[in-house]
Amino acid sequence: MYGIMKQYKGFISVTSELHVGTTFKLYFPQSEENEEENLVESTVKESTSLPQISILLVEDDEMVRELTKEILEELGHTVIATESSKDALSFCKNNELDNYLLLTDVIMPEMSGPELKQAINLITPNVKTLFMSGYTNDAISHQGVLDEGAYFIQKPFTMDELARKVIEAIEQ
Repeated sequence: MYGIMKQYKGFISVTSELHVGTTFKLYFPQSEENEEENLVESTVKESTSLPQISILLVEDDEMVRELTKEILEELGHTVIATESSKDALSFCKNNELDNYLLLTDVIMPEMSGPELKQAINLITPNVKTLFMSGYTNDAISHQGVLDEGAYFIQKPFTMDELARKVIEAIEQ
């Protein structure tokens, strides 16, 4: 959370009182609404000419999963959202994934995103994949978590960024 707040030039205030509790306040810089509206409008206009694909979304954080699913559906894609690698593998064993994009978190319980991709490749070789993480691409690359050249988007992302990365990943 701290890294995300710093990235967007915000800050966190924490107060704690014995026998009362702890309060976290998140402060974000003010944004201009018109700029955001224009960004969403341009993305939606662009998305009408984009190929509509099926996406297997694997994200263990419910809020992130639901928001990402909503954005992808707004862009016209069909989304199967799962909360675990186990659920995703179960779906893959029962469905053909030739025309799917795997959109998966990099760091998850049980099995990482790259491990999930490898397991899915045993069922359906060469599945196109887009990885996402709250960590930067540099941090993940330096730890050897992702192969060089893997398609990656850093969370949090905008609708426009996600639309562009999905297109890049399916054109791989």
